[in-house]
Amino acid sequence: MHLGISMNCIDHEGKSRSEARDQALGISSEFKLTSIELVLEGVGRQFAPYPWEYEESELRELENFVTHFQRRGGHLPFYNLNIIAVNVRVREEAMEQLRMSIEIAKRLELDYVVVHARGSTEGIALDREPRRHLKALGRLASYCNGSGVVLSIENAEALHDIESCSNLIRSLKGDGLPVAMTFDTGHANIPHYTQDIPYRRYGTMADAIESCFDIINNIHLHNNHGNYDEHLGMLDGNIDLRSCIQRLRDMDYQGSISIELGYWIENLRREIATLKEWIEV
Repeated sequence: MHLGISMNCIDHEGKSRSEARDQALGISSEFKLTSIELVLEGVGRQFAPYPWEYEESELRELENFVTHFQRRGGHLPFYNLNIIAVNVRVREEAMEQLRMSIEIAKRLELDYVVVHARGSTEGIALDREPRRHLKALGRLASYCNGSGVVLSIENAEALHDIESCSNLIRSLKGDGLPVAMTFDTGHANIPHYTQDIPYRRYGTMADAIESCFDIINNIHLHNNHGNYDEHLGMLDGNIDLRSCIQRLRDMDYQGSISIELGYWIENLRREIATLKEWIEV
């Protein structure tokens, strides 16, 4: 497996994006991390420009940055985007921003991009929303065809339910599209609207991961107390993450594990050391 961090673990406040990348490189070198997940989100322009704002100089910096890692991913934008909007211009603008981000991922030769099933029809076509998400995500996956970039669909938002998420991914894979799953441990431990906590129908969190092991290519690793998405350290919530890591190790998982804490850089070294200890035991 490839251990790494999401760039949203690095506190970008008071730093340029270049300085944040240098800090990530230092930590990765210290712990011999082999993967990185970029944040291709323009909100606040801290983590990244909006997809239409990238300048050639930053793209070249990113190209150099990702060469330090064997496994490379990116998280596509999701704030304020609605990929299934009834208003066609709203929907097409969201899809265009995501397409542009995928083109950046291709330029950087990333292995995968993470996407949320973001958006709704505001109740106008509630019964058709699952089909609309299937169509929209299939269209995004088609933008990746032939590039080596895999669209990794996260158990989030409209696909917060693990079974619904894995079923949709298997359907798209059956159509020959380059898709996989990003399994987010934090999301699997919190309710969504009227749904129960998703992992519980499987028994343990490790069992939930095993149920979709065949389609997982990335893990977002963080903890919480089962109420909301806290992005806590691995021992700071009520999820037994150690058993999840041991299960992945026993199944010879070859994908990436992306630590996805909040902005607590002072705790990041501790979290990486804990993760490496669990794997090596």
